[in-house]
Amino acid sequence: MSGPLFVGNLHPHVTEQVLLSIFLPFGPVCFVKVCRDRATNLSRGFGFVTFAHRHNAENALDTLIFSELLGKPMRMMWAQHDSTLRKSGIGNIIIKGLARDIDDLALYDTFSCFGEVLSSRVVCDSNGQPKGYGFVHYATPEGAELAIKKLDGMLLNDHLVSICHYKPYEERQANQNANSKCCKKKDNTDDDITVFSRAAINNKIKNVQRFFFLCLCVCVCVTIYNYSLTESF
Repeated sequence: MSGPLFVGNLHPHVTEQVLLSIFLPFGPVCFVKVCRDRATNLSRGFGFVTFAHRHNAENALDTLIFSELLGKPMRMMWAQHDSTLRKSGIGNIIIKGLARDIDDLALYDTFSCFGEVLSSRVVCDSNGQPKGYGFVHYATPEGAELAIKKLDGMLLNDHLVSICHYKPYEERQANQNANSKCCKKKDNTDDDITVFSRAAINNKIKNVQRFFFLCLCVCVCVTIYNYSLTESF
């Protein structure tokens, strides 16, 4: 028995029978499931298909990936049941600055030459319009590194794209908190410097005031002395 195939981006009307009819021509199928919400029993938009033989699953994956089913292109990959691997971000890259005409299939075709691609996805808004960035998940970190090395800062459909490793939410939050602490510490240092500078300026002003006061006293004393000499003659 082969490992299960993950089939995503399914139309809400796709059932197990529909999936079976699509995948059965590629070989004997052992298991088909469309995942549903427990409360509403509505489709969650993805499912799993398991073939009796791996070569049948590989053939189906190569042939059907991003093919349309009820008007929606299917996203397919080998199912990853290890949640820690999926969430770790290993082999996962984010591509920013994508042209509007880049879809999941174009992303897959572009990046698959650097290594085995487990999944590719262009992020869209609620109206189905691309938001200008997407994700590609490689089977190995080496594939991700090579893609970044070759395509980061290059033109893709006349758009300059930036590519970097995807960082999980927890790691991004930790980095933001660390940056906030650094900025706060810097602000406090700047305040200390400002206070010190003001104190130094005040001291200088006081010193200047003392100097002028002494000069004034000397001038008065000299004037009085000269006047007394004049009166004596």
